[in-house]
Amino acid sequence: MYLKPGGRICTVTDSESIIRDRMPLSVYFPETVDAELRRYPPMTQLHAEMATTGFTDVHEVAVEFPYLLTDCRAYETKTYSALHLISQGAFERGVARMRSDLLTGQIACNSRYTLLWGAKKRE
Repeated sequence: MYLKPGGRICTVTDSESIIRDRMPLSVYFPETVDAELRRYPPMTQLHAEMATTGFTDVHEVAVEFPYLLTDCRAYETKTYSALHLISQGAFERGVARMRSDLLTGQIACNSRYTLLWGAKKRE
């Protein structure tokens, strides 16, 4: 990626709190939390790396998109990479709970992200 001096960059990521509170992923598949925390660098590390590489005005913006889950096909087919990081038993238990809850109606969910913005110092 090329970034002109004075340009802005945005890194879209997940913070620890987002990973821990994902609905439905962390609720139905709680085993994904530790696996995801190992994959995502902490926000403090990202802030430090951006500062080290010359970015200023580094700040976070949280975004959220609520939605209703009506079926679990995407989970049954392991569309989400975190589902490949847990045991088959944990996966099957999560899908079973999700199927059971969907029999009584839609599941209220959220899609949350942290946008980490920074501006490149002018040279």
